[in-house]
Amino acid sequence: MIRRLLLILAAAAALCALAPAPDATADDETTLQADEGAATVPAPDDQVDAREQLALARVCVSEVGWDPTPECAAIHQVLEDRAERIGLSYLATVCAYSSRTCDRQRADARRWISHLTARGARPDGWPSTASWARTRPRWLELHEHAGEVLRGRVASSCDGEVHHWGMPAGVDLERALSAGWTRVDCPGARNAFWRVSSRASS
Repeated sequence: MIRRLLLILAAAAALCALAPAPDATADDETTLQADEGAATVPAPDDQVDAREQLALARVCVSEVGWDPTPECAAIHQVLEDRAERIGLSYLATVCAYSSRTCDRQRADARRWISHLTARGARPDGWPSTASWARTRPRWLELHEHAGEVLRGRVASSCDGEVHHWGMPAGVDLERALSAGWTRVDCPGARNAFWRVSSRASS
């Protein structure tokens, strides 16, 4: 119960960081607002939450890189399962599980991740030695890919359901093994994905 309360408080704090600043403009996409400049309007049954799409895309670029791969769908599966199990919203779960992607106050070399926008504006903190003009199309493609994942059009490559992900070595691996989790084969994935037997569907 205490652990769940701490998760909720951490997620709430991270979500507060996503709130628009007092001088934010309507085009400030770091507030996870919908992209009003979209060329087409999807059918009602094709819509996804623009904030969830942006949040998932940020996690995917942080964990996997710029290429749109099935690993993003595996990450989504973990987040969706965790949100349902803990009783948090999808956005709150993203900010609890991958808090750095929501932290717009971070000051490290990868702080630009939390400032990526749906329209592809150069994010705050982007390194001066890298070309955003060349990277922007890759980001926009990945952002669209995240939308397709949320629509259920991209399948995970994992051999079964997954409940956690982490680095395939170091403390993440040690934690998974000590907890008795089962590693799930996910061809091509950079991360290790794990199943908790007690949560597996029958």
